[in-house]
Order: sequence, then structure tokens, then C-alpha cells
Amino acid sequence: MEALRRPGRTYLWARVKPIVYLSSLIISSISAVTLYLALGLTYEFRLSIALTSALSLIPAALTQIIDSKLCREIDENLERFLMDLADAQQAGIPLIRALEEAATRSYGALTGDVRYMVARIQWGFTVEDSLGILKARALTPLSMKIATLLAEAVRYGGDLRTVFTGTAEFVRRINELRRERSRRLRPYVIVFYVSIIILLVLTVILSKGFIEAITVGEAPTQIPLAIDKFWFKLAMLDLAIIESVFGGLTIGKISEGVIKAGVKHTMILLLATYTVFRFLI
Repeated sequence: MEALRRPGRTYLWARVKPIVYLSSLIISSISAVTLYLALGLTYEFRLSIALTSALSLIPAALTQIIDSKLCREIDENLERFLMDLADAQQAGIPLIRALEEAATRSYGALTGDVRYMVARIQWGFTVEDSLGILKARALTPLSMKIATLLAEAVRYGGDLRTVFTGTAEFVRRINELRRERSRRLRPYVIVFYVSIIILLVLTVILSKGFIEAITVGEAPTQIPLAIDKFWFKLAMLDLAIIESVFGGLTIGKISEGVIKAGVKHTMILLLATYTVFRFLI
């Protein structure tokens, strides 16, 4: 009964995530306001914003990476869990006994929730109620849908082996489609990174090799310029920051289907922007 008294890993994680995201947002906002009051809308303010925003996003980025790994682990183990139930049903083992056997196996991040569900059944809750709790604790949309489907199948009866087998096949197909989608969209992710890298490289070349070169010399021999170097740097820094933020979020949406997955890409691009404008320009 220890599984009933002790919260599962995914249960705790689902409550930690919003706190980390909110903390990163608050830290970033406070830093932005403080820097604005201290520096105003200056070049140093923009550079500092890029750095502090990137640093404040580190907890959120790490959280998102861990969350993405947990979600993949849960969805990939759902198929194994369902096939084990289907095999048990085919062997004539009652559903409750099959669930108890499944609770002794390892399903990665899904293990804690399976054991919690079985512990509730052993305490006298119905299978439908326990599956309903599993749905409430589900970390991924797919596991939530599967828990709902299983609860309805158990409630209305029928050939559960067929239900479990068909659902397992559905989960397997969904996971395959996700992997295929990720593989096909990887080149587009690279395109976004390359475009931002090209922007930074062109900024360095124009600043060092063009603007500075034609303004070197005594005042009478200087070529008059319509572009002021400082304002050029300011404009390019603004452009790089905007592209880093929205480009990173777009990369997350393309690669993983959710905007929050772009937090880690935004952090990387903002750090690259800060490094280039601080040390190379």
C-alpha cells in the first residue's frame, strides 16, 4: 500500500512544472524592469536583457527537457502496458489480477501511476474509479485519452482483450507517426538556426569589415556615411533579439508541436546573440 500513500513521480512533476515556469517568468520580468530603471533604453540595456532573459530561462528550459523526456517515456510504455493486459486476458487471467501483475513490472515513468491505480483497487475502489484517477494524474494527452477509453471499456464490458490489443496498436501507430514527424521536420529546425547564425555573421562582417573600414582615417578623407555605426549595432541587436525569441518558439512548435518546447531554443539563441554583440562587435 506504499504506492497509495506516496505520490508518484509524474504526479509531483505535474505540480512542479507550473511553479518553475512561473518563477522564470517572474525573474525575467523583474530583471527587465530593474535594468530599464537603471540603464534606460540603451545599447547596454538591450545586451543585458538578452543575457538575463537567457539565464532566467535556464530553469524553464531544463524543466521542459525533462518533461519532454517523461512524456515520451510514458507514451512509449503505454503500448507495453496495454499488450501485457491483452496477453493476460487472452490467457484467461481476470483483469484485476492482470493489473496486479502489471504493477510488478517496470514501465518507466508510467510505473508509479500503474502501482497507484492497483493500490486503490486493493483498498476497495472499483477499477473504473481507479482508471478515472489515473486519467486525472496523466501527464500526457495520449495517456489521458487511453485512461478514459479503458474506463469506458471496463464499465460497459465486452471483449477486453480486443480492446487492449486495438488500443495498443493505436498507441504504437501514434508513437511511430510522432517519430516520423520529428524526422521529417528536422531540416526545417536547422533552417531556423542557420538563418539566425547567418544574421549574426553578417552583422559582424558588416560592422567590422565594412562600416569600420570606410570610416578609418583622418576626418577630411573619411567617406560620408548615411549609416551611423552605433545605430546600426542597435538596430541589428534588436533584430537579433526578436528573431531569437520568436524563432526559438517557432522551432519548438515545429519540432515538438508545442510552443513551450521552444524555450530551450530561445535560451540558446539569446546566449549566442549576447556573445556575438558583446565580444565580436
